[in-house]
Amino acid sequence: MNVHTLLFAELTTRAQSAALQDNSQTYRYADIERESARCAAFLTGLGAAPGDRVAVQMLPTPQAILVYLGALRAGLVCVPISSTASEVEIESIIECTEPRVIVLKPDAPVATHSAVYTLADDGSGTLRDTINALPSDSAFNTVERADDEVALILFTAGTTGTTGRPKGAMLTHGNLAANAAALRNVWRLSEDDVVLPALPLHYYFGLCAAIHPALLAGATLALQPPLDGDALVGSLRKTTLLIGEPAFYERLLQEPDLNHAACDSIRLCISGAAPLHRDTWTAFHERTGKAILECYGLPEAGMVTSGPVAGAINGAMDSELPNRPGTVGLPLPGVKLRVVGANLLHMPFDHEGEVLLKGPTVFKGYWRMPQETADAFYPDGSFRTGDLGLLAEEGYITYSGHNGDQIESGVFTIHPKEVELVLHDLAGVMESAIIGVPHAELGQAAIAVIVRDPAIALTEADVMDAIKAQLKPFMLPRRVLFVEALPRNAMGRVRKDLLREQYVALNTD
Repeated sequence: MNVHTLLFAELTTRAQSAALQDNSQTYRYADIERESARCAAFLTGLGAAPGDRVAVQMLPTPQAILVYLGALRAGLVCVPISSTASEVEIESIIECTEPRVIVLKPDAPVATHSAVYTLADDGSGTLRDTINALPSDSAFNTVERADDEVALILFTAGTTGTTGRPKGAMLTHGNLAANAAALRNVWRLSEDDVVLPALPLHYYFGLCAAIHPALLAGATLALQPPLDGDALVGSLRKTTLLIGEPAFYERLLQEPDLNHAACDSIRLCISGAAPLHRDTWTAFHERTGKAILECYGLPEAGMVTSGPVAGAINGAMDSELPNRPGTVGLPLPGVKLRVVGANLLHMPFDHEGEVLLKGPTVFKGYWRMPQETADAFYPDGSFRTGDLGLLAEEGYITYSGHNGDQIESGVFTIHPKEVELVLHDLAGVMESAIIGVPHAELGQAAIAVIVRDPAIALTEADVMDAIKAQLKPFMLPRRVLFVEALPRNAMGRVRKDLLREQYVALNTD
């Protein structure tokens, strides 16, 4: 089934309900049906046939979402591009996927393709002008697709080591439908909800984990441009479900007007895409009375865990279990998650190992990369996430880092998160990243890269003196460096690969 068919299966009962709104307009479900039909007619009128790719720079605008829904409806494969992507990134994605149609910001650096249309932050551009020229009552019969046919190509943060090209995860209509249904049920979404996705829309958390389950439930999606101060807190007052990255919650905590009253209507706060610090969870709970539920997901498998919600419409996730801060919750219905060590043997409870996944949300493979696709799966069909975690007896998962982040220093293995948690508790440390750099005798040495509070005069010696008693000697960083900010990818995750490149020649002896 085309996932678009699933999302709008109950259109007749929701036709006049608000589906999508921003600061200037509101689209009812009937409007979404009509406008997505016009977008589908527009795309197919350009010669795009089922299976062809459509690359869209996903700005937080209704128009971008309508083009996305139109592409799904026409059986096309949508290729989301970050609104902040560089020329190199855009050209790489276009070269890799060979899209039939491209939609970019007016100032985007790529304009040599024969079918490039523009879309600005306010929704204006040649895309809207062209679609508006079509009859307002354009009809379009949704192109049905099999569950295993590709609907979306999401590019991962890394590249393949053999070609240096970005890896495009192919997600099918069946993948998207299964995840949308699971999240709707676990988060208890309904037509009474107003969902605020404070997220970029070009990757899974923003595009699929927020938009799909909301539309499936008949809820209202409230799109917001970047806001500050009173406007930022004011946007929460009509929200019932808030979805954001850890950095968004940390930003909210800087606002003096954030309090219980400002968040009174919110019934659920969701955090994902990067680890949430425990003190951020605690501070937000104290200020607002709201407990943040953490999730874990990745482009190749969608959202795979969530903190439990009381009364969830879901017998597979025990609604009596509490939200447990510091974990990423429990596996979603249908997800088979294992934590394994050597020879794929199950690790004992609360022991670290690699996270393996099976289930209806696991992707079809990497676009035009058969070898990388084969390498991503074990012979039993389990997807190798490359992530490390610990599984508790009650089923809770704790994310502890990525395989590539481990530091092999002499005969010891250093797990960066263990050190980062200690650093984060120090007064004056706002953020930290532990990375490994080359060392003549040890192979790798750990160094700490810290963003410090400008109000506290923290030195390298201060840090080392404070952590010596809390860490084993082999875990201590050889150097402590201070920076203004840590580099991040579009999903908000720290780019440790860039830090390693920057400090590869650092003398740690």
